[in-house]
Amino acid sequence: MNSTKDNILIQAEAFFMKYGFRNVTMDDLCKEMGISKKTLYQYFETKDALVEACIIGYMEKEADKVQQIRIKASDPVDAFYSLSKRALESLKEVSPFVIFDLQKNHPEIWKKFVNHDFEWQYNMLVFNFKSGIEQGFYRAEINPSKVAKLFLLQSEGMLRPRIFEPESLELIEAITMRDELFLRSICTPLGLERLISLMSAKATTIS
Repeated sequence: MNSTKDNILIQAEAFFMKYGFRNVTMDDLCKEMGISKKTLYQYFETKDALVEACIIGYMEKEADKVQQIRIKASDPVDAFYSLSKRALESLKEVSPFVIFDLQKNHPEIWKKFVNHDFEWQYNMLVFNFKSGIEQGFYRAEINPSKVAKLFLLQSEGMLRPRIFEPESLELIEAITMRDELFLRSICTPLGLERLISLMSAKATTIS
């Protein structure tokens, strides 16, 4: 691996996530990193190329975190609940404003991000729902594929600025409520008992 390139990606990602994509120029990045434009353009010919590389790197890191959560989870309800908490943490780490910025000012990169994000989230959810049904945590009559698509459609809709302000705590609260209601709606009595146990454990930890 190239340490110079890696350092550029690490610092650029942090800068983009803090200030957005539109407001940050290549000159800004060079000044922040203390490198010349020649060095920056040696590795990334355009700003779009740098933005795309940062997004790919971010997605790979998130995928690793998600995989670790799935490995540690003791059952499908635990996995869904833990992944829901991770999603909320990522929203706090990456402002929805940055997401809207990417969508508006780098539409082609946004398309790649959405397609990749949808595919792996969809597959993960379908696996979770099927496992939950087999283990008796989720209702047998639910259709894993359709329920996964419904969940992702809701997620996409909630991130629209017309519904919630990008930086609003109301958005975090709404997603928390949606995830709990969604999980309750597909759980069997056994699954609901497990969910309540997880929520009680979280409440005890917070207090």
